[in-house]
Amino acid sequence: MVSKVYNEMLIQYSDDSGFVHYANETEGSTLQTGLTQKAAFEGFESGNLQFVRFLNTATNDHVFTSDVGELNALRSNSDFVEEGNVFRLFESAVDGSQAVHRFFNTETGFHHFSADASEIASLETSSSYSSEGIVGYGGVVDVREAAQIAGNTTTIGLAQSFENVSLVSDGAFNFSLNKSNFSSDGSFNGSLNAMSVTGEELPEYLNFNESSGQIFGYTLKEGIGETAILVLADDGVSQLSTNFVISASDDNLKAEADQYTEKSLVATMSVDSNSVGGSFSPTNTG
Repeated sequence: MVSKVYNEMLIQYSDDSGFVHYANETEGSTLQTGLTQKAAFEGFESGNLQFVRFLNTATNDHVFTSDVGELNALRSNSDFVEEGNVFRLFESAVDGSQAVHRFFNTETGFHHFSADASEIASLETSSSYSSEGIVGYGGVVDVREAAQIAGNTTTIGLAQSFENVSLVSDGAFNFSLNKSNFSSDGSFNGSLNAMSVTGEELPEYLNFNESSGQIFGYTLKEGIGETAILVLADDGVSQLSTNFVISASDDNLKAEADQYTEKSLVATMSVDSNSVGGSFSPTNTG
């Protein structure tokens, strides 16, 4: 019996302009907001066909292929950029699998993949699509999972990365993280969280207030070195993260700096993160 070890769900992301893209949920969360989502097919970790993804830089279309001849042709074509291995399918049908068809939209220049029998029948009779046959056999999509994906519309999209921050503080400081960085049209209404890039709590000299969206902390007289911070956005449908680096120096005179203690600064921050002192000048050092 053939071992059928599932890999991951491939989701079709599309809009009314003809844009279409196939990706797993993790990559899908980095795409533009407002895209229609549809479960396309399941990959098999144990499949004997390894698919490679190429980007057509002339049309922004992605091509998935496992065919040796096509792989060589795309690798020698300067318009295509190889983006690495993606999913696996079976070469022949096995129990619990369904055929994955590839089509080419002659009007938009985008490739279309489908394992949906009704959609395949429709595309095969459409004058806008050219059938390129069965590329392999993937897993059957669970009906409930397909319905859940179809109902998901993420509001997250990385509109702008956070700039690295270099600041000068007189002991304590604070600044805000803007949700607009995760939505160019202002539609993101989820939550933000800040943590270390390894997913752990921030160092003791930094803290994050989820309600106000502020990062606040203290420098003491020695300042703080470069500290990488991961900002995680979550809208209940998907998550997206981006990193930036903060560093700070202390501009108190030594006599003034000696008056501050770690306890007093932490107490100040815990009373009201909006009231802590200090000034900062964000600079893009990335």
